[in-house]
Amino acid sequence: MSKVNYRYLPFVVYSLLLAALWVASWFIGVIGLFSNSGREFRSLFSGEGVRWALYTAIQSIDAAPWGEIMLVVASAGVLVASGLFITLVDMALFRRLSAIRRYAAGLTLAVLLLFSLLLFATSVAPWHLLAGVTDEWSTSAIVMGWLLIVFSLSLAVSLMHGSLCGYYRSVSDVVQGMSALFPMLAPAFLAVLPASGIMPCLEYIGLLDIGNSQMLSNVLCWLPFIYIGAVESVSAIKRIYRG
Repeated sequence: MSKVNYRYLPFVVYSLLLAALWVASWFIGVIGLFSNSGREFRSLFSGEGVRWALYTAIQSIDAAPWGEIMLVVASAGVLVASGLFITLVDMALFRRLSAIRRYAAGLTLAVLLLFSLLLFATSVAPWHLLAGVTDEWSTSAIVMGWLLIVFSLSLAVSLMHGSLCGYYRSVSDVVQGMSALFPMLAPAFLAVLPASGIMPCLEYIGLLDIGNSQMLSNVLCWLPFIYIGAVESVSAIKRIYRG
């Protein structure tokens, strides 16, 4: 399968799933007419269903985690363009590194360690970062702010390694690295459009409780990026290994 085909696979799968939900809603609506379960089943093929679909289309797209996704893609791009990814693979394969790359890897490790120490030093008791105001980890500072932590850490180690190894000579080099993965992941961004409509359709039909909708919708939006990123990473490692 070519790269173009596999990259557009999430968009095709989500689009087919969304179309299947519309067709299934018709049958579910018919079944609901004869059901005595007490639960309301509605069909999208109705005046109310069409109005609802058009009304919620923009809201569903707006609710997708665009900002979080773009921040992660930018973080990964600046990390890859810094050459740190290649250095880590070479270290894992026990390949000989040049003196400057060994020096850069050592300083990058020091930055990573210092960043971690400063992160936990911001609290009077470091373990408080793992517990929220209600003593639940789901509302802790680490969980709530993990995205900013990942971006800051990625930017710090990338600038350190990229500057020392000569990949980042100017601000424009950093900007280009930060945006390098956006063209490759454009099909994943496209897949978010049908993905953002799947959960609202399940809600309207009556097959999903409203309380779980947003979380599940976010998971569907993230999956195309994880899928394409994983395949590309494996391919890159294989190319480096063969080289």
